[in-house]
Amino acid sequence: MALLKGENGKITLKQVLTAPFMIAIIIGLFLFLTQIPVHSVIKSCLTNIANLNTPLAMFVTGVYLAGTDFRKMMQKQPLYTVSAVRLLLIPAVTMVILAFFPEEVRTCVLIAAACPVGTNIAIYAQLLNKDYTYASETVVLSTLLCVISIPVIVLLANFLWNIL
Repeated sequence: MALLKGENGKITLKQVLTAPFMIAIIIGLFLFLTQIPVHSVIKSCLTNIANLNTPLAMFVTGVYLAGTDFRKMMQKQPLYTVSAVRLLLIPAVTMVILAFFPEEVRTCVLIAAACPVGTNIAIYAQLLNKDYTYASETVVLSTLLCVISIPVIVLLANFLWNIL
């Protein structure tokens, strides 16, 4: 949201409603809720753009990783704290909340909650002239650690949900 701040440092409703991400959300919700058929050319273009989501995120992460000192990164304690909150605390709270939801949505939402720090954090840090190296290190370390944490969280959740 910092990209939306005006001259006085405050965000106006007009700025939020006219931001590209908000316009995209509104159009997407409208099309989803009305089920208006979309022309095949538009659908094909959007599908191709959507298919670039993961490869582009991996490319950006790789670019940021190439610019970091891996040895120094592994020695930074705050990175582990951020990763623990993102990979363990948030999924644990989500797991408890999801115990009260239908079984069909639990695992999908839990996996989304257990995913690592998103690449966008590093992109926004760089755009806002913040410490994007630190931001990219949180992305990289949490991505490496999620290989272990996601399966553990899902197994723990299944165990917990079967007890309840």
